Amino acid sequence: MPKLGWLFGLLFAFLIINPPAKAAPRADIQSGWPSAFRLNSKACDGFPEDALTLTVSDHGKQVANNVFCSSYGRAAASVVTDKSGKIFVLLSYSEGRGNGQAVTNYLDIDRLQRQDLLEVLRVPLSWATGVDHRFTYSYKIELPASGGIRIHLNGQNLGQTSAPDMKCCVPDTRNLTIAIDW
Repeated sequence: MPKLGWLFGLLFAFLIINPPAKAAPRADIQSGWPSAFRLNSKACDGFPEDALTLTVSDHGKQVANNVFCSSYGRAAASVVTDKSGKIFVLLSYSEGRGNGQAVTNYLDIDRLQRQDLLEVLRVPLSWATGVDHRFTYSYKIELPASGGIRIHLNGQNLGQTSAPDMKCCVPDTRNLTIAIDW
């Protein structure tokens, strides 16, 4: 019996020194929609290459998915777990077609709730403010100790300074902080 106690002690010490690997949830984006959806000619404004599927998985198991459209099939996603263990998915995507001025970029933040993604925030990150001007926000994510997310937006109007009267749609405040405490 003493030998068995020694073995359990050694196993316990090993688990303390090397805890089991803990994989964080991840987000992947695939081109096209799942086969369960029928993509018709009106979906994504008639541009089938804009059809994308966001898949959130945890330990290799699919937890949730979202079908959406993004200009030219470009988008990026990441998963953030706050200090209280809530899982948020950050999705950057675009709407519009044409030159760079015709496209508006967005940040969409969804909370993973059971098997669903619940949208909690959608904020424009970049849009045309004139013929050759574009307002753009960069952002940083902060995870407060109390839980939730804070998004710090830092904006600037980029482009030529040829016609000051053409600067429309520039926000009054260049720096914003948005708190999601839920």
